[in-house]
Amino acid sequence: MILPILIIGAMHYMTNHTKPVVLDEQRENLSQAVLELSQLLPSDISLLMKKQTVASAPNRTEQIKALNRELAGAAMKVFQKYPGIELGYYSPDVKAVVVQMGQDGHLPYMDFKDILVDVSEDTQWSEQAQWKDAFDKVIWTRKPLEIVLGSPGNQKLVIFSPLLAEDKVQAVVWAGERLGGINQEILQAESFAYTVIFFGFMLGLCSTFFLLKNYLDTVANIKLGLQKLQNDLTYHIPPSMGELGEISKAINDLASRLVSAQNYNESIMASIDAGIIAVDLKGKIVSLSSTAREIFQLPDNVLEQKYTEVFPVDSDIVKMLSACLEGRETKDVMTSMAGAKEVYLLASTSILFDTRKRVVGAVLSCRDVTLRKRLEEQMRRQERLASLGKLVAGVAHEIKNPLTSISGYIQFWQKSKAPTAESLNTIYREVRRLDSIVNKLLFFSKPTHTTPVPVQINSFIRKILNFFTETHPEQFKFHFIPGENSTEVHIDPDQMEQVLMNILYNAVQSMPKGGEVRVSTGYLAEEKMTFIDIEDTGCGVSEEITEKLFDPFFTTRAKGTGLGLTIAHEIVRAHGGRIEIKSKPGQGSTVRICFVSRGDDQA
Repeated sequence: MILPILIIGAMHYMTNHTKPVVLDEQRENLSQAVLELSQLLPSDISLLMKKQTVASAPNRTEQIKALNRELAGAAMKVFQKYPGIELGYYSPDVKAVVVQMGQDGHLPYMDFKDILVDVSEDTQWSEQAQWKDAFDKVIWTRKPLEIVLGSPGNQKLVIFSPLLAEDKVQAVVWAGERLGGINQEILQAESFAYTVIFFGFMLGLCSTFFLLKNYLDTVANIKLGLQKLQNDLTYHIPPSMGELGEISKAINDLASRLVSAQNYNESIMASIDAGIIAVDLKGKIVSLSSTAREIFQLPDNVLEQKYTEVFPVDSDIVKMLSACLEGRETKDVMTSMAGAKEVYLLASTSILFDTRKRVVGAVLSCRDVTLRKRLEEQMRRQERLASLGKLVAGVAHEIKNPLTSISGYIQFWQKSKAPTAESLNTIYREVRRLDSIVNKLLFFSKPTHTTPVPVQINSFIRKILNFFTETHPEQFKFHFIPGENSTEVHIDPDQMEQVLMNILYNAVQSMPKGGEVRVSTGYLAEEKMTFIDIEDTGCGVSEEITEKLFDPFFTTRAKGTGLGLTIAHEIVRAHGGRIEIKSKPGQGSTVRICFVSRGDDQA
């Protein structure tokens, strides 16, 4: 197709530029002839006119003839140099063309008696008015003029130039040439060009038809192939020629790569030990790992179904996927799934983005941690059993003292036959102490179960601090600094109150002469945990003692049981959190309690 286009373009260019080129050449010749005529004229035409009028021109006709004889020689020289053109002089004084030479005028070279033309009268000039207007315009503007004169088929290109002397137009020199020959050449060139353009167009049309048919056939094959590829990526589009053949090859290569990627992804999904469920923005399941099928016992036709139809609407899986599609991701959430046996899952959700960072869906990954959870529970029980050895010595020591006191008073009663009020109070106090020790031992020996409920952490702490403010002397100052990001949490309020009460009692007892206790809350964004800091200005302890504070029956006070911080540690761990203590002698202590702040994160 390029060849016909080039031929048509070349012929069109030649057609449009032939006439201007020919006219430019003719215009250049006429301009040169006018210039030479102007140079051959006498410097003062008016003096020549007066001379002829006085000497031999009693009337206007004789004056024109005299001027003709004077100027014919100059016109002849130019005419001989530029054959085929017409040229002459026009005199404004006599208002006549006094010299005219040209092939159309049948002028002899030396006899000029029949070449007189009076523009003001009826002469051989059929375009008399056009010529007169042209002469008048040049005289009025005093500028050269280029114009085409005559009727269609008999036109001339004429160039006029004024001859100025003493700021007056003394004469108008003109030169012209008929356009008939030029137009004939142009018509012949255009005829040839249009003939070539026609055959080029026909060649291009045939080529276009052939290429269009081939293009349509190839496009039809590609469309059919794409339809088959929707159901079978192993199908190959038949090869073809040209650019569409390259497209077909690229589609086949892309389909092969998609098959490889699909097989690779299926292998990964089949091999990975985590359950993966991917959904699109409409909630349809688009990808599913074999582990997820096994964990949730899903049928084979679950793909393209909405996850709300596959899982119970009130299940944690539906809640997490719905939240993720709304832009809220979930990380490491412990959830359970009821069935023949309870299964514990550690699940996370993530937002799916495409290459342009646009949201296209959500993915849920989960692991079956039932065995791990059971092992953790067994480890906790083993740890408790291992701690029983330590407990025995501590229990024997703690119980021995109250029993000794009770035994001594009973022996005294046997001798005196009557108990005193002081002895009864002492026995009652020791019995209460034994009861407290037994209760703490029972709490420590059995697994800790939490019942979390939504609690406003700041209000919860204010209530506990109000109790300490009301029950302790004025030398103890309690300050609360609530955190901005600490809001509602899910905790067991009774157990967490026991933890805070134990820690606050320890803080008060570390300040026998009074002091300040500061309680503050906050949120650890990186760990997604809420924390409570309890800071006192007490005596503090060394690092060596700090490492033993959570051991059962370890205490720095004479009448302490050594179980308060141990039980607090067990409760916080049951909430999925941790407890840390930082202390230096003489600089006070800081206890930090951290626990996850979402209720669905609780074990």
